[in-house]
Amino acid sequence: MWTTSWLLGGTLTLLIGSHVILRHPDNDKHGSPAIKDGERLSAHDADEEALRGFHGGPGEFVDVLARKIRRLQVKTDSYAVPLVSWRRRKGGYMSQIHLYYHGPPRFAVQRHIPCPDNNAFVTLWVTTMLAEREMFGKTDTDKDGESLSDEQMFMALDRIHEYADKNKHHGEGIFYFWPQARNDSSGLWYPTPDNLDAAITLPQKLPYDWQRKLLQKMLSIVGLGNLVSWSAAVRVFQITPDFDDSSVNLGLGGLLKEAADRGMMKQQYQQWSSHNNKLSSFVNNLLLYSYRPSAKIPDHNTIDARSYFWLKEFLWHHHKDHNLAIATTWVSNLTETRRTGPLGVDMPFRVNNVDLTVCANVLMGVTGAVLDLPHLLEGIDSHTYDSLVRLYRNTSSLVEWAVSSGRAFARRDIALLYYPSAYNFLWMSSRIVAKLDRYTDPSLHNGRTQTLPDFIKHTQRALGHVYRTKATQWLLDQVTREPIPDGNNPNPFMPKPEKHWAYWDDFLGNGDRDVYGRPRPKCEDRIFSTAQAINTLLNIWTYPTAAPGEGKEATGKFGPLKWRSDTPAKVVSIVGESCGWLRRYTFSGAFPTGNAFFSGSMKGITTVPFFYPTNFYMAPNGTIYDVNTTHILRFLWGSTLAVSGIIPKHEYEVMVSQPHFNITTPTEFGGFNGEGTQGFPYWSSDALTFAAVLLAISRADNIMPTAARDAGHEAILYT
Repeated sequence: MWTTSWLLGGTLTLLIGSHVILRHPDNDKHGSPAIKDGERLSAHDADEEALRGFHGGPGEFVDVLARKIRRLQVKTDSYAVPLVSWRRRKGGYMSQIHLYYHGPPRFAVQRHIPCPDNNAFVTLWVTTMLAEREMFGKTDTDKDGESLSDEQMFMALDRIHEYADKNKHHGEGIFYFWPQARNDSSGLWYPTPDNLDAAITLPQKLPYDWQRKLLQKMLSIVGLGNLVSWSAAVRVFQITPDFDDSSVNLGLGGLLKEAADRGMMKQQYQQWSSHNNKLSSFVNNLLLYSYRPSAKIPDHNTIDARSYFWLKEFLWHHHKDHNLAIATTWVSNLTETRRTGPLGVDMPFRVNNVDLTVCANVLMGVTGAVLDLPHLLEGIDSHTYDSLVRLYRNTSSLVEWAVSSGRAFARRDIALLYYPSAYNFLWMSSRIVAKLDRYTDPSLHNGRTQTLPDFIKHTQRALGHVYRTKATQWLLDQVTREPIPDGNNPNPFMPKPEKHWAYWDDFLGNGDRDVYGRPRPKCEDRIFSTAQAINTLLNIWTYPTAAPGEGKEATGKFGPLKWRSDTPAKVVSIVGESCGWLRRYTFSGAFPTGNAFFSGSMKGITTVPFFYPTNFYMAPNGTIYDVNTTHILRFLWGSTLAVSGIIPKHEYEVMVSQPHFNITTPTEFGGFNGEGTQGFPYWSSDALTFAAVLLAISRADNIMPTAARDAGHEAILYT
């Protein structure tokens, strides 16, 4: 099993690397679509050169960031041509698929062979970040047109709409991660990662015999010379629609409606609304495919064994709640995936799972729907609404428990199953806190008190408390502060004299070693992690003020941000120090602008689902067998091995102590640079990093100069 995973990783590395190596050297010189519209910006870009060792103010810095993000948006469609160019889709922001290798140079170098990817997630989040910057960031320096242009937003919204599930009616709000292609024989639309597909099927498309022979020789080196079916490898990526992209789209709609109600981005909201006018279908699907461990049928009570392992204490605590319902990742269940799997739309391991980041995005999407888009939920009957309330409460309680208990961080390999960055998870979930605080602030609604529904009011109190205690403390525990080297510019984000920078690291490149075995961390996600940590702290501890001169109706952009009166002084200082670090190093060239915003669920031995206790086995034909008496190895491919119902604590603990496929249950996680974590796929996006930095700096620059003093602190961000 593990050998197969390694070979697949090695195969992709060779194929993608071959695409790069075998390209004609003149292709880039002639302005091929592969580098058109800023996919790879020159190292001598004038704006970036101007910012190396930058001495100016924050306003000019964010202007350059805004221009860079605008250039990274794809302006025209281009198509994948073997050895010439990659597929690029107009309006989107690109990401790159990498295979995570670490350690000595012979391993680590494979991490730097990328495959460009078109997906909904990056474009959704970059667009969301740009919209939030317009609403809450300082943009008065954008007199030269560096605010979010209409064309930029309209192109992105059109591209996002293309990821809506074409198997459903228009406007139902269910989305795929990848673009779709149509199965002509069945009529079913299925997702296809176009560039990855082009890379994997490259041997079939090479125009010259010498190229095919060279690639065959390279494959033979790793024992894949006799590999026959490349199409089978592509099938791994033909997955079902998901509630993550679907919920982020819904959250974007709520944000645009909030802006439109203040007279901002009205046309953008209208465009989004024209594509999303039947959201009752989203709710029905969310409930239909939710995880209900006390239900009687496997379609509802069966879950991925990895999810059950990290959820178990929460489930045991709530075992008397027979209506417990939690949001899941995939828009499918056991019955549905048996029908669509042979047609090219399948769940990984043919079972649903619970991912905390998906849960956070579901909560944000439903919050936006209930508060900002109630007219789109009018078709929901009272029973369905009550079920939605129950799922919201349960999912919110799960997020609160996971952060408060530390489970989200200790087992992020399986709790954040597809999203290895804890900083990204905290930012996404902290947006709920910020949203609810804005909604209930009378000063932002011309003195009117906006009342939250009781089930959302509980989330505001509980989640706000957890994030102002546990989440904040976790971020402060992870930060690194270091003296500013002599000769560096003074930090304009803190009063003079300021002596320290601050930043956050995650894991990308930090397991590398040199040829002598000495640690050589690359800090490839430091910029992204720092920006997202700042954005999280700003969500938790600041709030927007009313726009100057607001009359009877709330119109126009929000006013400056203010720190809450109970903000710890250390938070204020760390935000200032880390903003200074971002401003100094984002364009310095000293650190990459990578991230790991998304990954495959298999990231090492601790993430193999078959190594966790199970009590449910279903063969591909739907027959359910006793997992303890059936020889399942010969049926494993296409089968479901999972957990059904709630296993009593004493019974489960015995199961944990037993080996599974001769492997001891992975009860601890040693990090993504630990043993057995080589070769897993992850997605990185420069556009997402720059958007995160832009949002962080523009909002920090928009904090009222006296805000920290008003909160009782000596430190202020700007002088």
